Amino acid sequence: MGSPRVRGDNVGTLSDGPPLRDLLDDLPAGAAQRVEDGLVKSLVLGWNPAREMADGLDPGRYRALTIARTEELRSFRGAALQTYRGNSDIISGWVGVAAHGSRTCIVLDGKVYGLDEDPDFHVNDRCTLRPRLRHEERLDRMTGEEWFHQQPEAVQRQMMGPLAFDAWKRGEIELADMVRVVHDDRWGDSAIVNGLSSILGSRKVRDRLGALRMVRIAGGEETARERIERVVAEGQMPQSAVDKAEQIWDERHWGDGVRMPNGETVRVTRGDLYHAIIDPRVWRHPERIETALRNVFEIRASYGDRKMAFAKWVEDGSERLAVAIITPEYTLQALHLIDERRLRRYMRREGETIWTQSR
Repeated sequence: MGSPRVRGDNVGTLSDGPPLRDLLDDLPAGAAQRVEDGLVKSLVLGWNPAREMADGLDPGRYRALTIARTEELRSFRGAALQTYRGNSDIISGWVGVAAHGSRTCIVLDGKVYGLDEDPDFHVNDRCTLRPRLRHEERLDRMTGEEWFHQQPEAVQRQMMGPLAFDAWKRGEIELADMVRVVHDDRWGDSAIVNGLSSILGSRKVRDRLGALRMVRIAGGEETARERIERVVAEGQMPQSAVDKAEQIWDERHWGDGVRMPNGETVRVTRGDLYHAIIDPRVWRHPERIETALRNVFEIRASYGDRKMAFAKWVEDGSERLAVAIITPEYTLQALHLIDERRLRRYMRREGETIWTQSR
C-alpha cells in the first residue's frame, strides 16, 4: 500500500497547476474523472495504474496514460529521495537500478547520482533507485554495461541493432552514447534513445545503410529492423515514432498476444511491429495495431495457410478499415489500413470465410 508521503506527492500532481492536471483537463469530463480516480486508487493500493485508468482512455489517449504512469513512478522515487536526503549522515547518493534484459535501459543501470541530483529516467521506464551508503566502496551487483559485455554477440546485435552494434564494435561509439537527456520546461529532464544519426551523422548512417542493404539484397532481404533504420536515416520517419511504437508494444505486452473477437490470440513480435509501422498511418497511431485486432469482424482463408482478418472501428468520428495477415503460428505478418474499395476487392478475391461476427 502506498505510503502517505507517496500519496501526498502524487495527489499534488493532480491539483491545479501541475502539467498532469493540464493534460487530464483536455479529456472529456467523465473520462478525466475516471482516470484521476484510477490513478489515486492504484497509488494507494499499489496496483498497476494502466488497468485502473484504461476505462477512461480511448486508444488515441495513450500519451495521457503514459504520462500518468510515469508520474506515479516519479512520486514513488520522489518520496524515496526525500528519505535519502533526510538521512545524508549515512547516505551519500543513490544508484539507478534496472533489470538486466532487452526491455530495460542497461546504460542507466548502475549509474551513481549525488543526493542533489534528480532522476532523469526514460518515460515509461522500468527502473528504480536504491540508496548508496557512505561506507559503500563499490556496488554490490554488476552494472548494466558489465552485464551487456558478457552477452553473446547475437544478443548484443539484437539489442542495439546491426548498424549501432557494428559502430560499437569498431569503437566509434560507446554504450553511453546511445542515451541522452532532454529537458522540458513542464516535465523536467528525461532520458531518450539517441539515434545513430545524431551520433555519427545522417550522411554516414545513410551510406552504411545503403551498403548493408546491398549485402542483404545479394544474400536475402533486409530485416524489418534494418528497414526501419533505413527509413529513419532517409528522413521518411522520425525516430520518435519508432520509440513511441516500441513503448506501446512493451507496455501493452503485444508480444504475449492480442485477443480477437473470435477468441483467438495473435502475437505481435517486435519484428511484426517494425513491419506494421512502415505504414505512416500506423506509425503515427501505433495503437491502431491493437485496435484493429480487437475489432476484427471477419476472417478468411488466405495463401500458405495464412488468414486474412478484416477489421472495422470508429475513430474520431470516422470509420476505419484495416486488413491483417495472420501466420499459421498466429503472429501478425502485416497490417494495412484500407478503404471501402480495397475492402470490396479483398472480399471478392480471398478464400472461404472461416469466421464472421454475428450481427
